Order: sequence, then structure tokens, then C-alpha cells
Amino acid sequence: MSDLARFATAICCSAMIGCSFGDDLQQRTDGASAVIGPGGGMLAVSGGPTLEIPAGALERDTTIAIARSSAQAPGGALSSIYDFAPEATTFSKPVTVTFTVPDGTAAGSVYWKASQSGADEELATLIQGATAVAQIGHLGRGFVGAPCGQGSAPACAVRRDVKAAFETVFWTDDGRKTRAKTRQPGVTVSALVQKTGGAYQRFPGVFDPDGASFTIHAVPAGRYFLQIEGMPRQQGPILYEFTTSTPDLSSVVSYRQGLARAATSTPVTLNIGNLDPWLPGNTLTGDRFEIASSQANLSLRPWIRSGGPATGSTSFNGTIEWRDALSVVADNAIPGLPDASKGDVVWFYQAKHQTIGAGAAAAIYLPATKAARISNLTLRDGLAATVDVPLVSVPQTGSMTADVRYSQFAALARDVNPLAKSNEFAFNVFAIPHGSQYPDMPVDSMVVRPLLLAYDFTTGSASLPDTSYGTVAYGQFGEQPLWQEFRQTLYFYDVSVSRQGAAPIASSGIIAASEPMSSAPIAPVLGPVKAPQLNGRDLFQPQIGVGLQPTISWSPPALGVATSVVVSITGVDEVFSFLATVRTGNSFTVPPGVLVSGRTYFAALTARQAAGDGPDAPALRTGVPFYSADCVTSTFTP
Repeated sequence: MSDLARFATAICCSAMIGCSFGDDLQQRTDGASAVIGPGGGMLAVSGGPTLEIPAGALERDTTIAIARSSAQAPGGALSSIYDFAPEATTFSKPVTVTFTVPDGTAAGSVYWKASQSGADEELATLIQGATAVAQIGHLGRGFVGAPCGQGSAPACAVRRDVKAAFETVFWTDDGRKTRAKTRQPGVTVSALVQKTGGAYQRFPGVFDPDGASFTIHAVPAGRYFLQIEGMPRQQGPILYEFTTSTPDLSSVVSYRQGLARAATSTPVTLNIGNLDPWLPGNTLTGDRFEIASSQANLSLRPWIRSGGPATGSTSFNGTIEWRDALSVVADNAIPGLPDASKGDVVWFYQAKHQTIGAGAAAAIYLPATKAARISNLTLRDGLAATVDVPLVSVPQTGSMTADVRYSQFAALARDVNPLAKSNEFAFNVFAIPHGSQYPDMPVDSMVVRPLLLAYDFTTGSASLPDTSYGTVAYGQFGEQPLWQEFRQTLYFYDVSVSRQGAAPIASSGIIAASEPMSSAPIAPVLGPVKAPQLNGRDLFQPQIGVGLQPTISWSPPALGVATSVVVSITGVDEVFSFLATVRTGNSFTVPPGVLVSGRTYFAALTARQAAGDGPDAPALRTGVPFYSADCVTSTFTP
């Protein structure tokens, strides 16, 4: 149920009889007033409008009043005109206004303006029974009239319905693509339209009975942000910039439709034979063992945290908890349960820790050396199972020219943040099911990792000269043409985020590239945005008192051209993140309801240069080439 429908259900029962909550109550049939504070409240006029103010919408106690206006309602109006005072009071969260309308009203729109001299603005309106429900961001004057373009409706801007559906394209190993709508329980959608002066108008969406398709009514033509909240593992709102009335919200995955996942304890005993002599360690200090399957949505690392074979072992017999094994597919999804009857193939493989190069630039080299293809594995949720894993040698048939331009990455550190320091370099040759080209690269990131070349700046040299490691061989396995290779570069920076009157916060920034296979030097293609500012002030310096809707701005990168910038806001002392993809201009105004007074935040501005990343590009599709670069700011407090 949309926010609008939810509020309508709660309010309809009381709108006809009149009610008000708060102190200093004065109620008449033509008006009402009450003191409403940060805790929120409701104010209603008998037979007239109702105002529902949620907790957190007001920063301080405010006397709110509703009064019938002496202004003459236009011909054909469905209600009288009412004044809501104090005029132009703004809210940090959407406030719901409900008007009574004649029984049998089939269509109508709430018209709103911030002042008596302003222009009427048509709001997205839900007609429910004898009420018309809309949401506002400020007080002013309003009434209900015919929808824009109908009868005696006031002059208004061109409006359209925005319609979309969450869809998943399941691309299985046999090459079949199955498109299905994906229900989104608990998810809300809305359109945010920025008006002159920076304020936003919010248009809530209503889901169809299928739970996947939705409509946002009466959105003005032009640019808007589609806001999505409540997705699984999502910690805050996500915004995507669009102009189209039919945004594409489809995504491609390589796992099969109806895949079951481990919901309860599912112990799996592994009998692994023919390991290369095992070297324990973490991601960069020892061997790596992974379990991978495209159709079963697996990319598991069972011994990254603890356990695994002993030093020098060539075999292993032990139990792993399938449900809790570290998963590195998209969103750290719960591991899928392979089913041999569905054609699921599971790969078990060892990447052997080695070194490459000489001197200070000697790097970590993790090629796949042993692997096993298992096609008869079926796991059931909650049931123990045993699997024999007879490893065999992986042909070292791949080759890659590894010419790393370390100095070019190091030169971008100051653009990441003035206090940024090199942390880690990683270069991978990945194999992904079906292909890596935009727009059909599977977003579940199920990968087999035939090669990892890495350097840890925290244990080695703080800086390195440009280094060529020559032609590097690596192991290749997996069915062809199912598995397709591409190259990925990740350069990590430690960032010490400064904040007002407190110790710095440890964070990180990344410069990344995903590219088609080539022998080109491994070097950055896109740099971070430069000169981040908040309300026109340097955002590499801590700021306080910035307000609840500050404007973040930036200058273009010195290296490359960004096709979009993702603005990410993270709470320092809370589990909260906010993301907005901006494709137009070099600034973004934070919408209401994101920031909270007294809390502290910092931002990352991620420049992106991507295939297909143009106006109205599908929000959930990806593919190579793809480049990104982070700029990490200091803290700010509203």
C-alpha cells in the first residue's frame, strides 16, 4: 500500500466528524488550530480538511491553523478554499492533507500554493470514498478541483502518469531467457520533482495487485527522481534520475527462476582431494577456495573467516555451514541450494597463493590451479549432506599482460580526499555467465576467478613505481561459451574523514574499472569529481548547521568524463545510507526526510563512466566498459 493510501485509510473514518490533537485546541466548523511539535499530530475541521503531520516533520512546537478562506472557489470546485497557517511553513517529511468531496466523486485533484499570491499547483491525489488525499511539503492555501485539463480545472503544467514494473530476466545456462515480474513487498515508490528554488514536490506511487507494477499519477513533464525505499538489505532511500514516463527497472540474473535458498542450518561435509599443498591465511595472505555456480547463484568463500585445511594439507574432510558461508554475489545474497535435476553445475576450485615480480613491487598472484566440476549435487534446506570433491589440475591456458601504472593511481589520491592513502591494488580476470556486455551482464555477479594479482600497501611499500609483470599465465575452467572473461581493476584508498570536535572516522574510497579483455596498461581511466562543496563551502572541511536540505555540488573530474555521479550519504552513528544517481548538472539538493537534526553524516560522490549510462538509461542494468571513482567528503551536521 502506498503512503497516500495508508494515510487515507486512517483518516477517512475521522474526516467527517472532525478531530484535533495537540495543545491550545480551538475548533470551529470553519476552522481549527493546535500546537503540534516534533512528535507529530492531527488537526481537522468538521466537514472540512484534515492535516496529518508525522513525527519528525516539525523541528519545534508550532501553532498550526486551518481556516476557511474568504476567497471564492473557482467554478466546478469540489471543495471550499482553506488557508493552512503559518503560511509557507516547511516540513522535513511529507504531510498528508485530506479534503471532503461530494459523494460519488470519481476524479479530482488537490490544488495547492505556498502563498495567496502564488500559482495553484496540482498535487498527486487519491480519491477514496468522500475524500481527496494528497501530500504536501509546506503550508499554504488549497482546495479540490477537477483534474488538470478537465472541465473548469485551473491552468496547469503538462502532466503524465509514470508507469514501471520491477522485472527479472532469468538467463539460465542453456541460454534461455525468462522475463518475470518481481513482487516487492514492503517497497514504496515515488517521484520527486524539484521546483524553482530547490524545493521538492513528492508524488507517491501506487502498486498494482501484482505487487511489481506501479503507477505514479500526475507527474510534471521533465526531470524527476524515482525514489525507491524498502528493498531487501536497503538501509535508506535510493533515487534515480529520469525524464521518461516508462523507466526500465528490469535486471538480468544468471540464476534460475524459483531457486531455493538456505533459510535454516544446512551443514555440508566436504571431502576434498588432490589440493595443492594448502597455505592458510586471509584474502591476500593465503590460498583461496571458492564454490561457484551460475544457476544456483553461488560464489562462496567458506574459509575466509576461519577453519579450512591445515598448512601443507593436500586433502580436507570437514563440515561447512552452507547458509552462513561468505557469499560475494550481489548484495551478499543468501546462498542458493543447487539441484542436480534442474541442471545446476557447481564448481569447487583452489587459487594458489604465489608471488610475482621482484623487489618492492613483488605482488601477490592467485591463479586457479585445481578445480572440480560437480553436476550431481542436490542440497535441501535444513538437511545435512556430503559431497566428494575430486580436484584436478586446471590448464594454465590464459595469458594476460600485466603492466601496472601505480603512479597514476597514486596521483589521484588527493582528489579522493586530501588525507587519502593507498591501501590495496587488485587486478582480476573474471569469468561471468553468458557475457559482460551492456545491457545484459548479469547483476548477480556470479563469477569464477581465474586470476587475482594484488598488492597490499599496508604491509609493503607505501608507493610503487610503474611496473610491468610481463605476460602472466592463469588457469581457465568452465564450460564454453557459457563463461566469458573480462578484466577488473580495483585500487583502494584509506580515508581519514575529519569531523568537528571529534576523532576522525576511518573510511575508504575506490577507483575501479571493468573492461573487455585486452593487453592495454592497467591504469585509471576516470578520476574522482573535484572541489566538493556543501551550500557553496568546501566539503573537505567539516561543516555544522547546514540545514536539512543542503545542496552538494562538485566540479568535473580532471581525468575522463563522468556520465553520472552517485551521491551517497552515510550516517556516522547509525546504520543509514542514501543514494541518488544524478545525470544532469553538477549539483544535488538533499530532499526532505533524509537528514535528521543533531546527527552527523559524510558523503561519497562516485563519478561513473559506463556503457549506456545516458539519459533515462535502465537503472538496474550494467556491462563493460564501466569506470568509477570515489570522492569522500568530510562530515556535516544539519
